[in-house]
Amino acid sequence: MAESDVPPHLAHGDGRVGELVPAQVETKFGATCELVPLAGSVITFDRLTGASGTPFTSYEEDGFTVTSTVRAWQVMAGYGRPAPAIIFLRQAPEPDADGEVQVTSGAGLFVFGSVDLYSSVTTIPYVITGVRKSSPAFVLTGKIPNTFGNFKPVSNPEAVQIDTLVIRLTNPATPCCGNPMGIDNIAIKR
Repeated sequence: MAESDVPPHLAHGDGRVGELVPAQVETKFGATCELVPLAGSVITFDRLTGASGTPFTSYEEDGFTVTSTVRAWQVMAGYGRPAPAIIFLRQAPEPDADGEVQVTSGAGLFVFGSVDLYSSVTTIPYVITGVRKSSPAFVLTGKIPNTFGNFKPVSNPEAVQIDTLVIRLTNPATPCCGNPMGIDNIAIKR
């Protein structure tokens, strides 16, 4: 089939191998155009090693890689949903501080489902961006009220295949004290 023949086929519901089936967001086209259910996975950070405070730069689980890209992140060994989790710190005299991680897959495209976010004493402003071929496929923004040290899930209503997930959190300034802010349980389907 010539590349010029592809758009009309896509317009009436056909798709490429590995792409989501239109109107069936839990299914993709297999190698012989059969319908294949998406398989779920959760990046739990369960295999992180080191005590709390150990620097976190990169972590691999179930074919996914989580990489710290903005701010120094660290292991939070004794806490999570369940423990461990990853966090970044903002000290008391600092202004608002951003922390960011990227998630990629060696196995191709994936769909982001949810992530658990944590803050000790502040709200959690977030921007979660799904990227495909270097362009934003979706952007989720919001602010979770103070969780008082608990994790709160943020779900994605967009069933869009991406090649990179960017999770950016803003740790708001507080005059009284520093604050840890973190991530656990990134739910993904592919």
